[in-house]
Amino acid sequence: MKVVVQLFAVARQVAARPQIELELGDEATVADLRHKLGHACPALVALLPTLMFATEDQYLSDSQKVPRSRSVACIPPVSGG
Repeated sequence: MKVVVQLFAVARQVAARPQIELELGDEATVADLRHKLGHACPALVALLPTLMFATEDQYLSDSQKVPRSRSVACIPPVSGG
């Protein structure tokens, strides 16, 4: 299945693009998506351990299957005061 990973904040800056399209197997987990994202955009490798992934209504753990929504948000850690 094709999944569009929407990049935000520093992930978008590091990747120098707003989204990345990945081809994943039908049973792919978020961990698989994370791994594939590192291969598709090596500039993101250092951020991969801290990135969160979400669909429209929930955050996803690495063990969850990638939803068939075909769009996943990639959210880097946020800090501020």
